[in-house]
Amino acid sequence: MVERTNPARQIQIHKQNAIHQHPFETPPTQNRQMIDFNNKGFFKLKQNNEYAERVSALLLDGEEVVDAYKAMRDGVVFTTQRIIAVNVQGITGSKKDFTSLPYKNIVAYSVETSGTFDLDSELEIYFSSLGKVKFEFTGKTSIVEISRLISRHLLG
Repeated sequence: MVERTNPARQIQIHKQNAIHQHPFETPPTQNRQMIDFNNKGFFKLKQNNEYAERVSALLLDGEEVVDAYKAMRDGVVFTTQRIIAVNVQGITGSKKDFTSLPYKNIVAYSVETSGTFDLDSELEIYFSSLGKVKFEFTGKTSIVEISRLISRHLLG
């Protein structure tokens, strides 16, 4: 048996579901997960080019990878135009969320370089609409080069 519904009722339901929804927002019924930048359990990033290859299809003409880092399954790639955070999801890791953080939206940043005994470094970036994003690195990093790159975009 085929169930028939009133087309006017379908439109009314559609309008109710679309209230206060931006055309580019994910509908509330979908469970989309972006990287939780406020999560204190975020693993420290280690230099690794694996994610540079994974984001290559997302790069614009003339955009180049500056450096790439990996933490367990997730990764971060710094390009000449933006930061691309990769959140690997699911048991198999086949589903990935790519978050693009353009340098043009940065309003301030802070860098903590590694020391003699503490080999870790940190980068805190403040975005105009997102708030603070913190990256913690361990081992060899290009933190000074990344800092200069961000400064070139901030100071023009």
